Amino acid sequence: AFPFICSARAGLLMTGFSFAFGAMFSKTWRVHSIFTDVKLNKKVIRDYQLFMVVGVLLAIDIAIMSTWQIFYPFYRATKQMEPYPHPTSEDIVIVQENEYCQSEKMTIFVGIIYVYKGLLLVFGAFLAWETRHVSIPALNDSKHIGLSVYNVLIMCIMGAPIAHVLADHKDALFVLISIFIIFCTTATLCLVFVPKLLELRRNGQPGAAGSRIRATLRPATTHECRDPGPELERRLKELRQYNNRYRRTLQAKENELQMLLSKLGSDASSESSTRESRSPAQRVRLPTTRENISHP
Repeated sequence: AFPFICSARAGLLMTGFSFAFGAMFSKTWRVHSIFTDVKLNKKVIRDYQLFMVVGVLLAIDIAIMSTWQIFYPFYRATKQMEPYPHPTSEDIVIVQENEYCQSEKMTIFVGIIYVYKGLLLVFGAFLAWETRHVSIPALNDSKHIGLSVYNVLIMCIMGAPIAHVLADHKDALFVLISIFIIFCTTATLCLVFVPKLLELRRNGQPGAAGSRIRATLRPATTHECRDPGPELERRLKELRQYNNRYRRTLQAKENELQMLLSKLGSDASSESSTRESRSPAQRVRLPTTRENISHP
């Protein structure tokens, strides 16, 4: 049962991370695609596509863990610590024996997991940065996502060295790792859901029409009215795309016109050269009919 416990511990950490941040980043990805894609015919991102994103992340986790356990499964490794005398009996010596989860190529697979989860955090931070100007509180979670990524990153940077240093001190290691995990999960949940609950409480129940508007659209402040920079940038980007599209269309029409003119010129020159190459005997002179008009 010991190898299964080791596998379950690693698998639960990976799947929990994918469920939490995969769902958060998939929602941010949809917001990013809505507010950065200025095409007229936008492709709607459905809810099932967000579930598919989380499913892909879980599939990657399952593939990594399955490959790890099939080729290099966990096994029990023991280590005897330094003996120390019994506190009440001089004839008894206590020898502590620690158990460890070990596996061949363990460093390689742990490094792959760190890189994979790190890239996921970087991608989430990028999406949060790109959607920082969204003025709808129900959709703009960029600040909270950034704080969540920061907390998890700091806890991982602190927890990984501590886990290696305190590998022989099982009690202290268990307490510290548990505190880090509980702090990360609690902070992430609070950052994501507490602001929405406060907004809902401040604006009343979601049944009224006015409360729906207030809970969705942030009222424009004086600073936002005086600084239309993001709106102008978005409009300028849209006009540039239209300009590039029309330029490509105009260039294609000009190329087509030049091709037709060149083809027409070659046909006319070939016809004139054919007429000039005919002999005088081959030329046909049309007879002219003269009518005698008699005047009375």
